Amino acid sequence: MKLDLKQTILVAIYTEYQKDLPEMNNITKEMFEIDDKKFTIALQKLENEQLIHNVHFMKFDDGIFTHSQSLTNTMMTNDGIDYIENVLGIQPTLSGAEKAKAVASKVGEWGFEQLKDFAVKVAGEMLKVNF
Repeated sequence: MKLDLKQTILVAIYTEYQKDLPEMNNITKEMFEIDDKKFTIALQKLENEQLIHNVHFMKFDDGIFTHSQSLTNTMMTNDGIDYIENVLGIQPTLSGAEKAKAVASKVGEWGFEQLKDFAVKVAGEMLKVNF
């Protein structure tokens, strides 16, 4: 399967969301090796499609959104969670750490190494906290 940029960002947000205390500012444009504009437009689309909410955007005088977005309070919506779990085939009843491991496994199969590394890191952090 091939994920587009918007889906890839949503998978990263979903993975971070699994933590007891998610730090959404861990999700950055550098993670995806893209520029500010592409990152911001993808976030706008995800929020517009009601897959995430509470992204803070600031406009400049020319009306163009730039690097001035904050994901600090961003959360997945129920629709966003359902979407990712359906796309990745993740059981909703799994624990957060199990979901993060499932993401790592699935995206690893598809060749998304950056996303896999992120999901493994999140799962590892969650396992440390739980033991």
